[in-house]
Amino acid sequence: MTDLKTIIGVAAGVLTAISALPQIVKVLKTKNVKAVSPVTYVVLLAGNGMWVWYGILLDDLPITIT
Repeated sequence: MTDLKTIIGVAAGVLTAISALPQIVKVLKTKNVKAVSPVTYVVLLAGNGMWVWYGILLDDLPITIT
C-alpha cells in the first residue's frame, strides 16, 4: 500500500510541474505573449530543479521523477 508521504510527494511534484499550463493555454488561444512574464518561468524552472535536487538528496524516487 502506498503511504501518505509518497502520495503527497507525487501530488506536490505534479502540481508544480503543471502550474504554468493555464498561462500556456491562454497564450495558445489568444496568440498574445505580451502579458507573459519571463520571471514566472525562471521561478518555475528553479522550483522544479530544487524538487529534483531534494528528491535526489532524500533518495526519494517519487519526488525526483515528478
